[in-house]
Amino acid sequence: MFAIEHMSPEQATGTVAEIYGLFPEEIGVPVPLQLLSASPHLLEVHGGFIRYYKNHKTLGFPLLPALRYLVASREGYEYCIDFNGGMLKRHGMSADELQAIATNPAQLPLEPKDVAMLEFVTKSLDAPSEIGEADVDILKEHGWAESDALDALIHASLMFAYGAAFRAFSK
Repeated sequence: MFAIEHMSPEQATGTVAEIYGLFPEEIGVPVPLQLLSASPHLLEVHGGFIRYYKNHKTLGFPLLPALRYLVASREGYEYCIDFNGGMLKRHGMSADELQAIATNPAQLPLEPKDVAMLEFVTKSLDAPSEIGEADVDILKEHGWAESDALDALIHASLMFAYGAAFRAFSK
């Protein structure tokens, strides 16, 4: 599976097993996450991110998997497309709506507040130097805090780092 040693869910012990346990059995441990077990401390740090976003007071489902799907679909991260797309389909999204995440978020069956955040993150990824106070003000008008904008953008951006590592170490 990977060119470096890692722990499968069946082999996991200690902190690795604890972090793997954050995922319900019916979902399973995402394969890219298993790569991080090659560096248990890094996996522990990522486990902190998982816990943070899982318990986030304002960012939630379906926005978080939509953000991950946005990056995965643009970058061709097939596993993440399937994983996050599956979550969103179980939430009731159609294949056309999944495609709209990357092309026309306004068509999505999301709250207007979530659409605004998805559009902000999309613009931030596409043209970060063009983000200004007006963009943040739009989010505030939808009830988002500035910290929510940062949290959402970091959540989506982490996909680039983990996607690059997954591609580099996959065999």
